[in-house]
Amino acid sequence: MAIVTAEKKRLNGQLAWILADEWGYQTVLPCLEHSKSVTANIGLLGTRVRGGKIAGYKWANNRTKLMAAMLLSVDKPIYLVDVRRTGIGGQGSWGPNEFANLIPNIMKERNKNHPPYSYIHLPIVAPENELLVAWRTARKQLKDDKDKIAFYNRITPEKIAHLVKRIETGQPVEPENYLLWQVFKAHYKRYLSQENRLNIAVAFVEATASRDGIVIFLCAEEYQPDFLQRTQEDQDQSYCHRYTLATQVAKQLASPEHSIKIHHFDLSHFREQWLKNEGVRL
Repeated sequence: MAIVTAEKKRLNGQLAWILADEWGYQTVLPCLEHSKSVTANIGLLGTRVRGGKIAGYKWANNRTKLMAAMLLSVDKPIYLVDVRRTGIGGQGSWGPNEFANLIPNIMKERNKNHPPYSYIHLPIVAPENELLVAWRTARKQLKDDKDKIAFYNRITPEKIAHLVKRIETGQPVEPENYLLWQVFKAHYKRYLSQENRLNIAVAFVEATASRDGIVIFLCAEEYQPDFLQRTQEDQDQSYCHRYTLATQVAKQLASPEHSIKIHHFDLSHFREQWLKNEGVRL
């Protein structure tokens, strides 16, 4: 089911999120009507591990079992929401086969009574193809080191602010500027705000919060804890839209209409701590 809309309606007196596809077929998710005392958990997860190892373990050889063990250790109901446009990427071709079949099977083998786990691919809240093509084109244009150095020498905070303002107001920018993560982010935020696309992600966060669960936004890029301290070029290479998505969802849920408290974290912290404390059972 390719969800394209989400809106709140009352069903049998209860407020609910109604998600629908192009056919008009619907999925109903619970909505938090009185939410001031509720905390919503948002997890962030990138599949890529640069260097191929985590705490000495060869991630490439054991990644599916390691991922299953980590998700199992969260010990909460999980909705794993894949926010990649294609549903694959990062570590090889990780996609629905791993996240919807292999991983839940491993979780059941290890604990038949584990909290509910479900996977869904939501390309509607991923960056649109137009934006991804613009980003790839910018990378190709600046492939030569001399061109790249000249480009970054022209970039200043003032120019970035000007470019972002143009994107926010629907004005075009030179193609090469889509290499900048701030420009990419501004375009993505504008896309999310159109046609109530953000509501689709919000609906899943509210639904899991109603059962003290956690939504995990899944993408490819590895977590970079020192992102803000990195150079502009390094930031451009390691930025991931899942952080922008989580921030926009949190802002909407923290609005007076919802007043939901948000607890969000990157699962890489949990992963490293779990490996240190528990080891790996393969």
